[in-house]
Amino acid sequence: MLKSTLARLADERDQDLIKNFEELTQIKKENEREKKELVKELKKSELGRLDQKEIIKKLKEDMGNLYEQFLEEKASRRLLITDLNSRTQEEQRKEDKVETKDPVHLEIARDQARKDLAVAREELATIRAEYNDVVPRKLWETAENNLKDAKTELATFNKENTELKNNFAVLKSTYEKVEKERNEVVAERNHLKRTGTPRPDWESIYEKTFDEKFGDPEISSDKRAKYLLDELIKSKDNTEKEYFTVPTEQTDLPAFLKSEERTEVKNLKLTIYDCNQIKEEIWKERLSHKNETDEIDVFVKNFLSNKYNFYALDFGYSLRAAAEKFADLQHIAEFYQIVSGQKPEQGFKRTVEQTSELLSGTGYSTD
Repeated sequence: MLKSTLARLADERDQDLIKNFEELTQIKKENEREKKELVKELKKSELGRLDQKEIIKKLKEDMGNLYEQFLEEKASRRLLITDLNSRTQEEQRKEDKVETKDPVHLEIARDQARKDLAVAREELATIRAEYNDVVPRKLWETAENNLKDAKTELATFNKENTELKNNFAVLKSTYEKVEKERNEVVAERNHLKRTGTPRPDWESIYEKTFDEKFGDPEISSDKRAKYLLDELIKSKDNTEKEYFTVPTEQTDLPAFLKSEERTEVKNLKLTIYDCNQIKEEIWKERLSHKNETDEIDVFVKNFLSNKYNFYALDFGYSLRAAAEKFADLQHIAEFYQIVSGQKPEQGFKRTVEQTSELLSGTGYSTD
């Protein structure tokens, strides 16, 4: 009874295998027929647009897909045969101990095996679809070779850069050494020149007088000395007036020269240094009162009155005389023109404010 049952099961399995093989053969024939139809349609629709290489490529891809499908079905058939053989051998080994299985159970197992096969096919198709998105090996090798070449070139550039840096460092140290020696030689030459031929300290004279002829290095020492001598002669000139007469008609005079009480004032004979001091004090006071609305000549009058009291008018006329005397000094002449109302003060005031802000920003005091 058991042998007949096994024989029947074997026959059924063989029939199933034959049936599966026939199904695979039929599927293959249908695929070939579909392939022929696709080729015909391709020839009809795309032959005019695609060139020969693209057609061959497309046919190869279709053949590859059909071949992969055939291999997949062949592998599935082998899996089924192997599974069947293993089960047959297992049943033969245990035929004395194992009871005969119900055909219903076998059908259920076969259906389950087919389901597992379908799942395996889906997983295989998913893996192949994902693999198609991966960079092909040929492109990967090309990119890897390009990266190696880039690294080699970068190493060469770094080596050359290091050599250039070393050469630059040597040149820089050599330059610094030569520059240091040059500065020492220049300093020694200047020291020998200064000690061998004593000269006036023109910078100190310029800081006291603000005369550009003493501050311009292009002017020779002989011309500076001659100019200084002329200024000393002018300052000792006895022909300068000792007193000034206050005019009765004072309409056109600035406020600090007007007076109804005095008719004569003394000439204080202000020097360049005195004029510079008065100028600095007036501008310092003017800038400290940014909201001042008085005219500049009125402001100067109040400043002189507060500082010199009774002698304010003397300083006013002496300042005018000094401006006429030192007319060739631009900063004194321009200052008197501004305080007397001949020139607007806004431009000069703005320049002084900007200079003060710049000096404050650099850490210098403007006092």
